[in-house]
Amino acid sequence: MLSIARAVRHTIYRRWEGKDELILAAIACIDSADLGPDGLPDTGTLRSDFLALLDPNWMGGNERRLRILSSVSAMITRTARAVDAVTKAIVDPSTAAYRFLIQRAVDRGEYAPPRNLARD
Repeated sequence: MLSIARAVRHTIYRRWEGKDELILAAIACIDSADLGPDGLPDTGTLRSDFLALLDPNWMGGNERRLRILSSVSAMITRTARAVDAVTKAIVDPSTAAYRFLIQRAVDRGEYAPPRNLARD
């Protein structure tokens, strides 16, 4: 079993120079389709939609998600390219999803329109 682990590690590092490059490649492959209008929850209330979007089973539960996000956060401090990759793959799609949920709540009369929903 140990030789298999070494072979796998060798194969991985032949393609990526290190852990940061591997993580960047994984981030680039994130499919944000689930954060598009068709993949977002529609529970009937903004609060329930937000809670459904923050489902603890995302990425395998709270503990695993915390480990993944803390690794990504640490990598951002070491790798300049990471900020752009994380912004493009995670932050921008998430921001658009929350804006969509808020706008949908406004459209159904649940909340008054915010002054500027598109503000960054």
